[in-house]
Amino acid sequence: MCGIFGIVTNGSAISPVLVSQITNILKHRGPDDEGYLAVNSKTGAVYNLTGDDSVITGRHINSFNEPVNMFLGHRRLAILDLSPAAHQPMSYQNRYYLIYNGEIYNYLELRDELRAEGYNFTSNSDSEVLLASYNRWKDDCVDKFNGMWAFVIYDSVENRLFCSRDRFGVKPFYYATGKFGVAFASEIKALLAFPDIKRTVNEAALYDYLATGNEGQFLTEIDELPPSHTLTIDLHRDLKVKIKKYYTLNINPALNASDGVTADGAALRVRELILNSVSLRLRSDVTCGSCLSGGIDSTSIVCAIDSFIKKEHMSQVGISQKTFTASYKDAAIDESRWAQIVSSQTNTQWYQTYPTAHELLNDLDDLIYTQDIPFRSTSIYAQYRVMKLAHQHGVKVLLDGQGADELFAGYPMFYGAFFSNLLTEGNLKRFISELAHMGNAPLSTTSVLTYMLKSSLMKSIPDSLKNIFIGGLNNHLSEQFKNSHKGRLSALLNEKYSGSLNTMLMQYMLKENLQCLLKYEDRNSMRFSIESRVPFADDTPLIEYAFSLPGAFKIHNGWSKYVFRRAVSGLVPEAIQWRKDKVAFNTPERLWIKEIYLYLMQSIKSETAGYFKPAVSEQLMNSPGGWRAINLSLWLKALKKPSVFR
Repeated sequence: MCGIFGIVTNGSAISPVLVSQITNILKHRGPDDEGYLAVNSKTGAVYNLTGDDSVITGRHINSFNEPVNMFLGHRRLAILDLSPAAHQPMSYQNRYYLIYNGEIYNYLELRDELRAEGYNFTSNSDSEVLLASYNRWKDDCVDKFNGMWAFVIYDSVENRLFCSRDRFGVKPFYYATGKFGVAFASEIKALLAFPDIKRTVNEAALYDYLATGNEGQFLTEIDELPPSHTLTIDLHRDLKVKIKKYYTLNINPALNASDGVTADGAALRVRELILNSVSLRLRSDVTCGSCLSGGIDSTSIVCAIDSFIKKEHMSQVGISQKTFTASYKDAAIDESRWAQIVSSQTNTQWYQTYPTAHELLNDLDDLIYTQDIPFRSTSIYAQYRVMKLAHQHGVKVLLDGQGADELFAGYPMFYGAFFSNLLTEGNLKRFISELAHMGNAPLSTTSVLTYMLKSSLMKSIPDSLKNIFIGGLNNHLSEQFKNSHKGRLSALLNEKYSGSLNTMLMQYMLKENLQCLLKYEDRNSMRFSIESRVPFADDTPLIEYAFSLPGAFKIHNGWSKYVFRRAVSGLVPEAIQWRKDKVAFNTPERLWIKEIYLYLMQSIKSETAGYFKPAVSEQLMNSPGGWRAINLSLWLKALKKPSVFR
């Protein structure tokens, strides 16, 4: 896991000192090493500089034999092959040069396949396997990878940049284009440090965020390479960016079991795929640990690792694994009792952190700097504290359960789509049967029927009524702000409340919820130099199989995540396997806001003028989504200070 930065200009020389300064903004992502590649893209001259900071900062533009108009910078977090052999930018055959952030978990299998074809390797890193794969399969190499990645390869013979982002968006890749050329980086803050990139706010994205919580492109000058896409630049001709999609996730929209597939068979296959995914994500030369909330997702990972430990010694985990939990004194949201059950059964070294409102206030500036863009809830601070705790206890790789809810229908809102589909397909018998089993569900029958009505209404009522119907911050948005973005709310909600259960799951996985959660996790983990691994969110075989299953396997007899629950039978404690009261990764947000509101009120009033009705009141702060108003105001304030995002 690392931080990458690169820039190529239309011909103007680049200051090595500036490149070093920008790359080192990402030092938290890779404190172990650094390296730089300087290139004259017209002549093909390449200077692969060492990781010694003084080597590049001591260079003047004129000290190169010819003008340099491209730089690649890398900050390394050493996870696989801790030796200098895995240093980046990595050179291969004196032709290809790589900067890379992520992990190719199936690198051992790929290395064996490439060795059988005559390839040799001088390191034990996945980076070298990635480069050899590119040499063998060129752009199609990404089809071979199972993992998470954002990388840039410079081919000095073809004079071409090939960039790629993983299929499901675990690792970030931001880029900006302009008269200067093209720049790209792991985090927005690195691009904002480049003087030619402006800080123009995208007002439409702000509206989406305030109205629905959607997070999009908040700055007009900076784009995000979508998951499952590659970006190429032919340096022979011009700096035109070409973007191509290389992967599409397919789904089976049926609600009934497909031919030859039974719930028992599906559960066995899901179990096999989960264990394999977790096993692959334990490949590491440093200490691994796990997040533990007490829910079935994180518990299944912790218990899977425990089963591996009992079979064989695992140096990357130790005699017993380390687990980390965010806890609270409020029993309504605290899940420590469940995490303790898991810790006792698996004999983990269990560590807890207890975030408070005043600690949030003290850490707010750093949290906003860490996240780069506004975020939806204070649960992000709880995760920030968990990562900090893991760092304090020497863990460098942390496994987490993100993604299981989107694969197996873990959120209450998925029930509405499921029941609507049953009616649409005329399956009244199953509809009635499922309603009769709602005692097993995390929501009431009334809630499901309300959701179905809401979904139907959202497709027909005007925006003015939609604003009232969905409530929250919408009741406090100024009429001028809403009118300037007419039509956006309908488009957002129509997409949100349409389609089959699997279609909705895919929406939450690839466009909405999970994409936000993965961004939060990447920023929070890397803030403390931790590589976060998510077995449910980027394992292609597991994800493809989950989306081939009918919705009836995911919600069954009222149970959410039915096939998943069946899959982990005997692996996780039964009390957790059949839990119905999971409260998500919550914090006492309303109480926290009340405690810190007075400290932030002036900033809220000054920075969000025009977005809300004239009187910003405590009523707004008590609204669902009140945190979004706070966070947006603080982000806008920070954005105005070059000394903050740089």
